[in-house]
Amino acid sequence: MKKILLAVALMASIPAFAQSSPPSEASVRELLEVTNGKSVLEGAWNQLDGLMEKAMKDAIGNKPVTEKQEKIMAAMRAEAVELVRSEMSWDKMEAMYIRQYSQTFSQAEIDGMLAFYKSDAGKAVTAKMPQLVQILMQDVLSLLQGTMPKIRAISDKYIEQIKDAG
Repeated sequence: MKKILLAVALMASIPAFAQSSPPSEASVRELLEVTNGKSVLEGAWNQLDGLMEKAMKDAIGNKPVTEKQEKIMAAMRAEAVELVRSEMSWDKMEAMYIRQYSQTFSQAEIDGMLAFYKSDAGKAVTAKMPQLVQILMQDVLSLLQGTMPKIRAISDKYIEQIKDAG
């Protein structure tokens, strides 16, 4: 009787094991292609300069800068963006994406995502996601602008406590 129960338990676990098999590299590559992974990454780097410019202006309190200072800031942004682009290019990031997807999703899940992203709804998500992300980023930055003075106040309070405790 125990052998029969063990056999039934083993047979019942086979479908669960089979469903959690790791995806093939080819299927992950196909998913990254269908979802425009490379162009999404490159689009993010295209937005980086604008985000850095805004962060720099916020850091100096939106005070007026001279033409010379503006040129220096532009050169710094350009160099930093180029560094990020070269260090985090698709050629360097693709293997990481494949590894992470392979560790996170099963073959069945990758197959399901492929089916979705090949559908009309999936194509719409892929096409409209950059626009959505840009809008979300703008809203998040707006929220952060209101939060930053509060974070500075908290930081200042604790810095004073640290100084007093020394």
